[in-house]
Amino acid sequence: MIDAHPVFGIEQARCLALEAGDIGSVDAMLSQALVYVHATGSVHDKDALLAHLRERVHFTLVQRANLELFDEGRTVWLTGLMRLRGQRLPGNDPFSSTSFVTQIWVRGAERWLLTLLQSTRLPDEMWPAELDVQS
Repeated sequence: MIDAHPVFGIEQARCLALEAGDIGSVDAMLSQALVYVHATGSVHDKDALLAHLRERVHFTLVQRANLELFDEGRTVWLTGLMRLRGQRLPGNDPFSSTSFVTQIWVRGAERWLLTLLQSTRLPDEMWPAELDVQS
């Protein structure tokens, strides 16, 4: 069962931390070797992603759906949909996006760390209607 694996809970906590603007908590979940490929095609390492989160975006919603987890021991990959809503800074321009996301989590000495995230933009209609959140 997917929700029995710790990575599922860590991903939920990552989403909540992004919504809360808790960049310190997000930082603790990221590998030093992070490669983060945004749906726009921008690629960030860990330091660039954290700067982006502090200076360029504010999330009001980070939601996941249709998650599948594949466990290979010390490496797990998680796939599924992600819906984002928020504002681009500094102008507070609103945005909303739906993507298919593949993540690779690696078990370090002390905890699971997000090592790769690849996001591919999808039409918003791909988001399951029963999970649509109005805000």
